[in-house]
Amino acid sequence: MNIIFTFIYAVNARIIFQIFRRKKGKLMKLNVSINGYGTIGKRVVEAVAKHPFLNLIGIGKYTPDHEALLAIEKGFPVFAPKNSITKFLEKGIKIEGSIEEMIKLSDVIIDCSPAGKGIENKKIYALNNKKAIFQGGEPKEIAELSFNSRCNFDAAREKKYIRVVSCNTTALCRIIKPLMENYQIKNVEAVLLRRAADPCDDKTGPINAVKWSSSPSHHAEDVKTVIENIQISTSAFVIPHTLTHLTYLTFNFNNDSPTKEEIYEIFKKERRVAVIENAQSTAQLIEASRDLELKRYDTYMVYLLMNTFHKNENKISFTIVTPQESIVIPENIDALIAQSNLMNKDEAQKLTEKILGIDLIKNSMEKIFSNPLTIESSIHA
Repeated sequence: MNIIFTFIYAVNARIIFQIFRRKKGKLMKLNVSINGYGTIGKRVVEAVAKHPFLNLIGIGKYTPDHEALLAIEKGFPVFAPKNSITKFLEKGIKIEGSIEEMIKLSDVIIDCSPAGKGIENKKIYALNNKKAIFQGGEPKEIAELSFNSRCNFDAAREKKYIRVVSCNTTALCRIIKPLMENYQIKNVEAVLLRRAADPCDDKTGPINAVKWSSSPSHHAEDVKTVIENIQISTSAFVIPHTLTHLTYLTFNFNNDSPTKEEIYEIFKKERRVAVIENAQSTAQLIEASRDLELKRYDTYMVYLLMNTFHKNENKISFTIVTPQESIVIPENIDALIAQSNLMNKDEAQKLTEKILGIDLIKNSMEKIFSNPLTIESSIHA
């Protein structure tokens, strides 16, 4: 009898939740606020505002600058720290209230504050008994779960605090997990070429140097917070570049390694990986995104460069490109939906992708870079 009850409850958990979320026949949306309006925050807030299950309470803004005015121009309610409201008002920036008030009005807060600040913010969330989602710049200890939608969506259900892993870790997880499901991976080696700064960043460098730190980089341990049983080592270099990250990956397999054709077939089915056959530079990828008139040229997915593929017995290698500004945006939305148990994994991911246009972007980018003429025209133009 207990087994039957457990089964019925599991099957109908989302339906039961939705019934309790309804009032007068209308679906009661989840109240969400975004604390921080930088590179990630400004993108997350737009996705939340478009989601049918979510109600945007507002954004937490700490500096009275043009970004605050832009947010208001877009119709987003802006909240500020209680002791800074006067500064905002003196600059003609309309404030809806304090960040503390915003938090109290919210069911969940997506913390998009600068790396390290989430630790302090968590104390406020805990004091108000609010759920929160943090970004990959925070230590893993901040949350009950390090999240990647492809790998552990269902593990996020009912977790109070979740950490969405960083852009590079997100990309690595999206590539490693499908291969683990099809082959026995012995180990993974990754060399990351990290962009020095985001395009909007006028404070960070270098502009004429390559930086590195002692190996291994933190990315290997970060991947293991999501995929525990993977042997991986990573090294990272910072290069004077703003557009994307690049990662050169080497997979060693216990048995025979996949062919190029098999890699192609596996990742064509991955909705958040674009299989690119003949691009020759990040500039080509970004320019194509611009010509497709994508907002901020955001693509949200990993580019797998098939023309970098190499196979040697039980070992394969290839390069991936990571759009660092946008790749974690769908992850944040999925984490929010999973945490509050609003939808099943497939439904949630497909709705997120529809809101962001990911399926259309994937199809367009793969089509653009599947014609051999693309390379010739770019070289000889």
